[in-house]
Amino acid sequence: MADAGQPKAARQAPAPFPADDLRRFVESNAAAVRAAGVADFVQIAHSLDQIANDLPTLSEDLESLEQRLTVLEQKLIALARAGRRKNRRWPRGASSILPAALQK
Repeated sequence: MADAGQPKAARQAPAPFPADDLRRFVESNAAAVRAAGVADFVQIAHSLDQIANDLPTLSEDLESLEQRLTVLEQKLIALARAGRRKNRRWPRGASSILPAALQK
């Protein structure tokens, strides 16, 4: 009972996957984002590169890492949607037909 009230040293659980696999995953996704050739995606690729470089530290808190990756994913989706809306050209008259078709 001499140690009552003292926090026990936290045992570090083994990683759920090898660190090299995680690094390859992040690096391959950075390359894929960059290869898309979309100027707006460059910052996302750069952020993924930074995460890959900082993985030894970041992998100590996988929940925080997952949150960072989720934010980047959401930004990427938002940029893709915005770009699609900006570049989409509807055939003449299609804009008046499309909403009715989507309601069915």
